[in-house]
Amino acid sequence: GSGTIALTNQLSGMTTASLPSGSVIQVASTGYPSSSAISVSANARTDLMTITMTVRANSKVMMWFESGQIDGSGTTSNANIYFRVDGTDVDNGTNHYFYGASFRPSINKIKLTNALSAGSHTFTVSGSAYNGGVVYNFQSMNTGSFMIQEIAG
Repeated sequence: GSGTIALTNQLSGMTTASLPSGSVIQVASTGYPSSSAISVSANARTDLMTITMTVRANSKVMMWFESGQIDGSGTTSNANIYFRVDGTDVDNGTNHYFYGASFRPSINKIKLTNALSAGSHTFTVSGSAYNGGVVYNFQSMNTGSFMIQEIAG
C-alpha cells in the first residue's frame, strides 16, 4: 500500500553515515572458542572471547557478556571479568561478589566504551581468578556469550 511506498522513499539513499547519533550500526557475537572448560589459576588471567569489528569515527561500542556457569574451587576463590579494547582494560573488572563462599555463578556484565577512532578494533572479555582457581565454561556447556554493538556517535 501507500505506507510501504512512503517508507521505501524515506529510506532510499540512507547509509550508515546518515544514521542519527545513538543508532545501532552493526552487531557481532561469539561464544567460547571450544567446548572445553577454561581453568584459570589463582591470581592469573586469560582471554575468554574476542571479536574484531571495524567502526566509524566517534562510534561507541556496547559490550555484553554472560559467562555461563563458573566454578569456584574453594571459599577463597573469586572470579573476575574484564573488558578490553585493543588490549587495554576499559573497566576495573567485577567486584569480589563471590569471595568467601563456594560458588557456581554466572556473571553478566555490560560496558559502553568511550568514542573510538575509525578503523578495526579488537574487543575482548577476559576472566581472572583471585586468591584461588576458577573454571570458566564449567562442565563444558558452552552457554556463555559475548555480544557487541556499534552505536553511532
